[in-house]
Amino acid sequence: MAKCDACGNDYDNSFQVAARGKTHTFDSFECAIHTLAPTCVALGDFAVESSEIRSAAQALSEISRPS
Repeated sequence: MAKCDACGNDYDNSFQVAARGKTHTFDSFECAIHTLAPTCVALGDFAVESSEIRSAAQALSEISRPS
């Protein structure tokens, strides 16, 4: 059994994920996502890419411009 890096649970069906030059052990996808997904600096809890933030901001600015 291996111990989950996120929650500390010992689980016989744990799995490993190699990311950003490190190998992590998890007992569930939830723990893996919580640990590895990028988080929004402003909101703190949503996993988003910076390109998605720029795209959303650009779309909103285009909507608010008068034609």
